[in-house]
Order: sequence, then structure tokens, then C-alpha cells
Amino acid sequence: MGLGKTIEAGLIVAQLWAELKRRIVIIVPASLRKQWNHELLKKFHLESTILEAKSYNQAKKAGQANPFDRAEGVFIVSYQFVSSKLADVKAIPWNLAIVDEAHRLRDVYKTGNKTARQIRSAVGDRPKLLLTATPLQNSLLEL
Repeated sequence: MGLGKTIEAGLIVAQLWAELKRRIVIIVPASLRKQWNHELLKKFHLESTILEAKSYNQAKKAGQANPFDRAEGVFIVSYQFVSSKLADVKAIPWNLAIVDEAHRLRDVYKTGNKTARQIRSAVGDRPKLLLTATPLQNSLLEL
């Protein structure tokens, strides 16, 4: 906490927004969704949408085939939500995917880390920003 990771990520999001690259997904532990939403609004004047089961289902009932499919928007979602909506997340040509607490994605190449593999699958080869304050063990496989 307090290392400035969210601020640095917010600066990158603000820059992309200014460049009209406005399809951004922020994948975080569920407990951090509101904090990210608040920080983006307070410090960068950027609106964001926390998408979770209730709001996702409301959008589906309102006729949206894929609630992520907007011309522009910053979406904040949890790891578990990405896993449960994998096809919808994967279908969007994201300009940036930010993953907070990215150390949780270590060992993505091992079959036991299902969440990490699903997040990797969801964002594919799109640009990613991985945030962590936890040092890695200097293994290229962890990166």
C-alpha cells in the first residue's frame, strides 16, 4: 500500500484516454473495486464502471448482448468475474488491461492456477499493465 501503483496506472489510463484509446479493463481483487473507482474519479476525473453480477445481469436484461461492448469505457472487474464471463471479456479489443495484485497470477503456466490462466486467456495479446508490490523470485517464467 502507498507505493503509488494506482497513481502510476491512473496516469497511463488518463494518457490513453487523451489519445482516444478508451477501452480499458482493470482486473482487481473484489475488495479493491470501489477503491479503484474512487481513485480514478477523484484523482483523474475519469468515470469508470464496476461490473459485477448484478449490473451485468441488468445490462443483459436491458438487451445488451455483451455489457463490456461499448465504444469507450473503463471497466473495473474482479478476478472471479473475469473467469465467469471469459467469452465476453475476450471478445473486446481492449486498449489496455490492468491487473492489480498481479503476483496472484504467478505460475500461470502451471495447471493449478486456473484463475491466472483464464485472465491470460481473456486479455490475450492485448497490452497489459501488471501491478504488484510483492517481489518475484527472479524467474522469467513468473514474468
